[in-house]
Amino acid sequence: MTSISTGIAWFAEKRPILTTGVMSIISALIIGKIAVVGFGYAFALAGGGILTFKAILHGTLCQY
Repeated sequence: MTSISTGIAWFAEKRPILTTGVMSIISALIIGKIAVVGFGYAFALAGGGILTFKAILHGTLCQY
């Protein structure tokens, strides 16, 4: 395990621009995934509210 981490550290020291680029790409992908999931939940929540409002306007909810 130490030899692997030493090799990675050596590579990062020798090629800092490449390492920074790779980490930036990975960070952007993670942030993008979080944003997509968040927007999905937001649209689902808003869609449910809109459907409920439409049902109230049209009177299709059960009335006791």
